[in-house]
Amino acid sequence: MSTHEPWTVSTISEALGSTDLRRQFISEINSAPVHELSHVAARWQVRAEMLAAAVERVRKIQAIELDGREVPGDRDVTDKILAIAEQARHKGAA
Repeated sequence: MSTHEPWTVSTISEALGSTDLRRQFISEINSAPVHELSHVAARWQVRAEMLAAAVERVRKIQAIELDGREVPGDRDVTDKILAIAEQARHKGAA
């Protein structure tokens, strides 16, 4: 979704991707009182934007990993912790 195009019920629905999310969104839109429609749509627009941003981050991470580079800001330090623990075990055994 381009940031210059206005969001519509259709574009929000498309951006959600998942059939279950789309169904829930349409159900909420259909059952909302008229005076709350803009609030319901705005809430789902934010969800769609967050989902799109997450997908973009995943694509960037995948591209970085495919290039064999380390992902900047990667929070998974399991391998580092295991290596430190292994070093500590070797030092303790020496």
